[in-house]
Amino acid sequence: MKRRGFTLIELLVVIAIIAILAAILFPVFSRAREAAKSTSCLSNMKQLGIGFRIYLDDFNNRYPKAAEGYRTAGIPYTANWVTAGSGGGSADRCPPAMRMLSYCLDVADPKTGSLYRYVKDARVYTCPSNLKSQPNCGFNHCPGGVKNSYGTIHWAGNHAKTTYSMNSMFDNAGTQTPGIRYQQVKYPSSTFMLYDEWGMTINDAYFVATTFDSFGEQHNTGANMLHADGSAKRYNFDDVNSNGGRFYYRYNPFRNVE
Repeated sequence: MKRRGFTLIELLVVIAIIAILAAILFPVFSRAREAAKSTSCLSNMKQLGIGFRIYLDDFNNRYPKAAEGYRTAGIPYTANWVTAGSGGGSADRCPPAMRMLSYCLDVADPKTGSLYRYVKDARVYTCPSNLKSQPNCGFNHCPGGVKNSYGTIHWAGNHAKTTYSMNSMFDNAGTQTPGIRYQQVKYPSSTFMLYDEWGMTINDAYFVATTFDSFGEQHNTGANMLHADGSAKRYNFDDVNSNGGRFYYRYNPFRNVE
């Protein structure tokens, strides 16, 4: 019996069908993978939320300071939720490639911050979609080294140790005490305390909603938020961005409207 093989037309049709299926399915797989990362990120934030609640109990219902503190010879600066580079004129303890004036850009170390004693796992400070984020990227136009009046900043290997940033309005500015009190937050269940920040503005784990700091889009055009009461939720970027987002105002813990 004579065997019949595929014709060229039949082979091309099969290849075309496979290409169409791949074009349809690959974006679906990508969204599913990102949804899984978003769920993991949300779990991280919930664990941090538990840490914040225990911290409140231990510190007379005050939050830790939102601003990054400076490390001093490895000693924790316990008022701050995370600690930054050496800073404060102590550039000798900062890697030379990361110095800018007296500030060290190798910032935001959770292990020496005030919250870590309640969390005990540095991995929950990073969003799985932001693992490659580098400190101060947006401000200094990463990922390449930047030459400016301060010298050249080299980013290779200096990845952020935390990708979540605390709302600056929880800070108790100008003091060495912890942050504001829980009772000062009028709507704890809807006030944003930790932001799942955009990778290109991550640098100091300190989020100022009214400046260039930006909420992320890494989870299918949205990212997660931890509220002041310890609950966490995913939000769409359009709902929280500073250009008309309907929930943008929730950065203010002292607002008079829900």
